[in-house]
Order: sequence, then structure tokens, then C-alpha cells
Amino acid sequence: MSILDWILPQAISERLAQWAIKRALTGKSLVDEWELGVPKSSADPEGQYLKAYNTYVWAYACIEAKMKFAAMVPAKFQSIPNPDDPESAKDLPYDHPARQLWRRINPISVPYQFIASMVCYMATEGEWFCRKDDGRGDGSEYKGPPTELWLLPPHRMSKSLNPDGTIKQFHCQTAGGRLIHYDPKEIVWMYNFNPLAIAVPH
Repeated sequence: MSILDWILPQAISERLAQWAIKRALTGKSLVDEWELGVPKSSADPEGQYLKAYNTYVWAYACIEAKMKFAAMVPAKFQSIPNPDDPESAKDLPYDHPARQLWRRINPISVPYQFIASMVCYMATEGEWFCRKDDGRGDGSEYKGPPTELWLLPPHRMSKSLNPDGTIKQFHCQTAGGRLIHYDPKEIVWMYNFNPLAIAVPH
């Protein structure tokens, strides 16, 4: 079994296959897809599906290699250096809360899975969401520091904005269709740079 199947929900592999098939059938660039909105079918579906399968296999192999490489790099924890002296950073002690969090990200995840999942989500979805849990458990406002980190599936995430364009809330849709709402302070959001962000809001 591949690490890609072991670490991630089956939905990720399915979405990667759908992406490859869509790109092969349309023959359009990403910019064209954004502009046209609805992709057009190919006149040669059998040949295009074979091309899509080949694209999927190569994308699968490349993402798996990136996941393994990133997840195997040793973590290094240091204090924030003096701006005038980058060499002033010191290694954090073994019992520092940041190192304790990294050794136990949450009850069901280890650092290797966490990093590998982050790389895969960034490659297939273009963004990555992580919820910080400070262990208060009383439904009150997040204050930190986090005691657990939880990955959230990007394809189920959405955002609502304030009038000034800042993020008001993050929302995660469950399999049953229910929305779970998160304060921006609870969420770490990473995404790939989009040069068309003005024309195509992220």
C-alpha cells in the first residue's frame, strides 16, 4: 500500500484522478478554465482518458515523493532570534511546549503524517487548513497556546468575510452537510500564490 493511500482520505486520490481527467479532456490551461467556467468535452474520449490515466500516475508518484521528502526532514525548534543578530536563536529545551506539541500533534496523528498530508493537500488542492485546539474544551474563544493540531479537508472549507475584506469566519462542512464555524484565530491557512487573485477571488 502506498503512503498516499495510508495517510490520506480516499477522497484526495479521487480528486487527483478527477483533476487529471478534466485537464486531459478539456485540453485547456488553468487560465482558460477560469475564464470559460465550463470545460468542453473531447472528440476522442478513449485516447484522452488514457492520457488522463498517465497524468494521474505521474502526478501520484511525484506528490508521493514530495510527501516522503518533506516528512523525513528533521524538525528544529529554536527561539526567535534578535533581528540584528540572526545567530542569536537558541535551541528550545526538550520539555518546551512547542516540542511537546510536535511530539504529540493530536491523539491520532504523528508528525510524519501531519507533514505528508500538508504537502499532499497543497499539491492537490492548492491550500491547507489546520485547526489549533488550546484544550479549553468549554466552547469559549480560542486563547492559545495550542495543545493539539487538527487537519481540516480543504475541499470542505469555506470562508465568510467582513465588509473590509478580512476573514470573519471559517466554515467546515461535515459529511452530513452541517457547517462547523471557526474563529480565524483558531485556523492556520496556507495557500499557493495565485497571480490572478484579483480577477479570480480565492
